[in-house]
Amino acid sequence: GSYKITTPLFDEINISFIINRNNKKIKEYIKLENLPDLFKKALNSIKNLNYIQSKIYPMIINNNDNILLCAPTGSGKTLVAFLCALKVLLLIRNLAFRKINMFSPSIFYLAPMKALIKEITKKMGYIFQNFEIDIIDVTTDK
Repeated sequence: GSYKITTPLFDEINISFIINRNNKKIKEYIKLENLPDLFKKALNSIKNLNYIQSKIYPMIINNNDNILLCAPTGSGKTLVAFLCALKVLLLIRNLAFRKINMFSPSIFYLAPMKALIKEITKKMGYIFQNFEIDIIDVTTDK
């Protein structure tokens, strides 16, 4: 099962699938309809978060701590990064509503290949289209 290790410097949370007697993975998903309106608007192309995203979502929404997520390719890490960015935008929007001056946020997404950066930039453009955010890609390629 899942477990948490707490140290003075960090918390490590290991999330594993729960296997039932029929050897089928039991998955608990958070539905898009249960997310804040801002998230619903940005993520309207999905019905629910996947297993890993659903397990880590409470940590994103209920804390302001940094997260380091290590998971296999295709497991939804990029959407977790977008959820974190959306949460910051939600906080900023709430502060702006209260007329509290706030800095203009920057979101950096690092990727190892130019093609992946182009793909992520396109996804970010779609997800953050309703915000006043400039999305640019920077690579070392010429």
